[in-house]
Amino acid sequence: MIRAIGALAILIVPSFAGADGPEVRTFEGHTGTVRPAFAPDGKTVATASDDQTIKLWDVATGKPLKSLTGHGAGVWRAAYAPDGKVLAAVADRRVFLWDPAAGEKRRVLDGHTDTIRAVAFSPDGKVLATGGDDESVRFWDPATGGLKRTLKIERGGELSETVWSVAFAPDGKLAAVGSGDGIGGDGHVRVVDPSDGTVRQTFAGPEGGQIWAVAFSPDGKLLASGSIGNGRVTIRATDTWKVVREWSAGGVLRALAFSPDGKVVATAIDRDIVLWDVATGGKRRTLTGHGNWVMQVAFSPDGKLLVSGGSDRTARLWRLN
Repeated sequence: MIRAIGALAILIVPSFAGADGPEVRTFEGHTGTVRPAFAPDGKTVATASDDQTIKLWDVATGKPLKSLTGHGAGVWRAAYAPDGKVLAAVADRRVFLWDPAAGEKRRVLDGHTDTIRAVAFSPDGKVLATGGDDESVRFWDPATGGLKRTLKIERGGELSETVWSVAFAPDGKLAAVGSGDGIGGDGHVRVVDPSDGTVRQTFAGPEGGQIWAVAFSPDGKLLASGSIGNGRVTIRATDTWKVVREWSAGGVLRALAFSPDGKVVATAIDRDIVLWDVATGGKRRTLTGHGNWVMQVAFSPDGKLLVSGGSDRTARLWRLN
């Protein structure tokens, strides 16, 4: 059902019943929740897990390549540098920088005072952003391990907020930060200048909706945010910052990602992956198969595959076309 509010169309989807998706293979071997990431060349998938390890998998064969250990805590998330030569992983209060080809740890970054939830590289690979339960975003130089600056997420004397997600614009000039207070559940999206830490824009999320996911479209013209509490996806135009499209899937949203061509947004909703048409807000396809919450989704660089991971301790690879 589509409900119009002024010039804004709200798509209400009451359920996710649908045919099984075209699953290619399942990556199994972890003993905790899994959150995957595609390598920039599309040949490898890294799976970060609450079992304190990261496993690297060959996409073509599905075989495990390496296991990265020694994090000392569950690995919440991992992200590749744009050139694929560094893999950043966040575990508890520390950031681990790995050489994925060699399977060797390069350095460990300390500075956060509570659990880290978000990690992202700038498009040129020269800045690494992390954020988490200490209500801050920290910008690092991954080449030296030096801390460039710290941005404290504050609410003017009210509750401060956990940082759940960080994403850079394609030109690297802006970063989006998704957060939520963790008690009442309200959240915000902040648009930040990484060069000086200035907050350029702040948008309140829907009531009761912590912002667990943010992503810029590949052309940088759109910013998507996802609210965990009510499954609301909000799309803003980055030239005006006005909402151009918004829809609710009626479930719990934990992750989202733009396809490389910018035409599709994939969302992790409950136990499913739902693909949405960016232009219309209509649902294109539902991929089912996970036995528990889906926690992360990522497209391959060519857009032909999607990888998902979740609380069923697996990552699953899907063929999209």
